[in-house]
Formats: sequence, structure tokens, C-alpha cells
Amino acid sequence: MSINFEVKRTTQVSKQQVYHGLLDLEVANHWMQGLVGIERLDDGPMQVGSQWKESRKMY
Repeated sequence: MSINFEVKRTTQVSKQQVYHGLLDLEVANHWMQGLVGIERLDDGPMQVGSQWKESRKMY
């Protein structure tokens, strides 16, 4: 089952820094609560339309 959602946050850093931080899936475990794993569903560099599957531990 897939769930689509949108998260909005206000930050004190540039949009470019936020964008690069969110696209670095290798370090997502440092900021994504409950992350168990991430699997890329496509190849090549991250870009608009790139897809991945996240597994998270809930509760």
C-alpha cells in the first residue's frame, strides 16, 4: 500500500541546501525518524521524477 503525503517546514537555510539534504538518501537515517531502509526504484542521478521506497518503523 502506498501513501502520498506532503510535509512543509520553515528553515533558516537556503532552498538549495534543503534540496540537496533531502536528496542524499545515504544519510537520511540521520534525520528521518524511524527509518529502516530506503531502496531506489530507478537508476542514475536524483532528479525530478526519481522514485524510492522507504520502510519505517511505526510506534
